[in-house]
Amino acid sequence: MFYGLAMTKARTQGSQLTADQLIAAEVRAEMARQHVTQTELAREVFGMLPHFIQPRCAGTVPFSAVELLKVADYLGVDVVQFLSATHRSPPSGGDRLAPGAYASSRSSRADQLKTIHELSHSPAALGLAA
Repeated sequence: MFYGLAMTKARTQGSQLTADQLIAAEVRAEMARQHVTQTELAREVFGMLPHFIQPRCAGTVPFSAVELLKVADYLGVDVVQFLSATHRSPPSGGDRLAPGAYASSRSSRADQLKTIHELSHSPAALGLAA
């Protein structure tokens, strides 16, 4: 249900949302699909209290590239799932892998970072006019 609310809000506000907010909505949606709480994510992934992750999940503080990679790895999804939320709707569901498994699966961390860099510096990938 939380997934539906997060993405309905993202779709109805459409272009009013920033790329950071769309990415945050996709992170929240994946967390909801997997029944992962913000408290769990903050503690397990970052060793922090929930107040660290709350503004990132709200889209008011952007996820850094490294943070987004860690979240994707923990949730067992490709980081591109989060980034592609900036130019598609609704988000795709990914099959969950064992935590940490993504690092040794389809692409290397270097490839993931390259993808993040390319998507974050491409107006077309962010749904913006070139």
